Amino acid sequence: MVSMTHAAWFFKMGDEFSEKFGGWVKLRNVLAHEYLDIKWKRIERFIQESEPYMRQFIKAAKQFLEREMSV
Repeated sequence: MVSMTHAAWFFKMGDEFSEKFGGWVKLRNVLAHEYLDIKWKRIERFIQESEPYMRQFIKAAKQFLEREMSV
């Protein structure tokens, strides 16, 4: 199974993107393991700051799939 971080590397998204994207892994761990102590403001801020990176990742994934499907 390929992780999202590996996918970002595979799509050649760059170090800055991979670093920001790693935040999603941290958020997942908070949600899965510390759900009783969630700090909602922290989650809200993270989502707002991460949106451009998620859009960039989705765009790169679409472009990759379009290239692969056209072969």
